[in-house]
Amino acid sequence: VAGNTSGENDGSFTLSVSPNGGEQRECVVTLLDRNGKISDPPATFRIVQEGIVLQTDETYSRVDTKGGEISFTVKSNSKWTARKGNESDDWYTIVSPSGEQDGDGQLILDVSSNNNTSFKTADIIIETVAESGAVSISKTISIKQGYEPIADEYPFDEEEGKKWVTRSGSVTFGSEGATMSGGMQCSQPNMPLGTYSFYLKSMSSDANPFINLCTSQPAWNEVSFILRGPSRKADARTMPWAPGTEDQYDKTDVDITQPHVLTVKLYDKEGQVKIEWWFDGEYMTEHWGRYESTTPGVNPFDWPTAVVENRVEVFFGLFDTAGSCTFEKYTYQKPLDWNDGL
Repeated sequence: VAGNTSGENDGSFTLSVSPNGGEQRECVVTLLDRNGKISDPPATFRIVQEGIVLQTDETYSRVDTKGGEISFTVKSNSKWTARKGNESDDWYTIVSPSGEQDGDGQLILDVSSNNNTSFKTADIIIETVAESGAVSISKTISIKQGYEPIADEYPFDEEEGKKWVTRSGSVTFGSEGATMSGGMQCSQPNMPLGTYSFYLKSMSSDANPFINLCTSQPAWNEVSFILRGPSRKADARTMPWAPGTEDQYDKTDVDITQPHVLTVKLYDKEGQVKIEWWFDGEYMTEHWGRYESTTPGVNPFDWPTAVVENRVEVFFGLFDTAGSCTFEKYTYQKPLDWNDGL
C-alpha cells in the first residue's frame, strides 16, 4: 500500500502491484475502524491480478475396482497439456487431451480393472504451455483405485446352518450345501457392510433363487438379486424402487443348468452406502443408497452409512413357492479401508 494508509472521513489509498508473469493471484485489503479493529461486517476490497488460470474441479478421486472412464473439469485461460506423473503406469491412459488443450476442457482417463490385491495410485500432471514473458503453471490430480480383498468363505454345512434363521419353507444344511424347496427363506441379522457372494450350485427350471439385503432403519428398504428360472433372467432391484436397476441392466439368456454366483456389494463413500450388483463376476449395475420418490406416500430409498452399518439383514432362498435349488456357500469381503491420505 502506498500513499495515504490512514485518514478520516472520505479518502483514498493506492496499491502498488508488481508485474505478474505467473498464476493469477488475488489479495484482500481490510479497513480498520478508529480503534484499529475490523468492523462488522468487515469493510474489504478484493483485488485480483490477471495471470495464468489453471484450476480443476477435483484434485483427488477414488476409482472402482472395475475401472472405467473418469473425468475432471479443467478451467484455464491458456493452452495446457496432461501427462502421467509416472510414465510406467500402464493401468490407465489419458484419453483427453491428446495434445494441447486451448482454454477450458476435460481431463479424461480410461482406467483398466484392478486384478491385484492392493491399491493402485497415480498422479496426473496438468501444466500450461509457457508463452513469452510467462512461466508454466502445473497442478497435480491424484487417483486411487480399489481392489478385491480376499474373501472369507462359509460353506453351507450343518455348523453354518445353525447361524441362519429359517423364515419359511424347509432347508437342509449339509455336505452338499443348503438344499431347499419352494418358498424357503433363511436370514441372518446384524451383518456388516461389505461384499456378499452366494454360490448357487444347482436349481430346477421353475425355481427363482434370490439373495436379499435389507434394513428396517429408517424404513424397510431392500436390495435384491433374483435368478428367474422360467425366464432365464438375472435381475437386480430395490424396494422401494429407485433408478439404476431398470430392465436394460438385466442379464438375459442365462444357462440355468450351470452354477452361478449372485453378488451384492455394499460400501461406504462419504457417508452414503453405494450398492453394486455383479453376476458370475461380471458387473451389472449400481445404485446410491439415497433416492427421494416423487410418488406421494412412497418412502424414500435411504441407506446412509450411519443407519445401516452393522445392521443389514441378509436373506437367501427361493423367491416364491416353486422349484428347488442348492446354495453351496457364501463369501464375505470387508469394505476397503481407503485411508484417503493416499
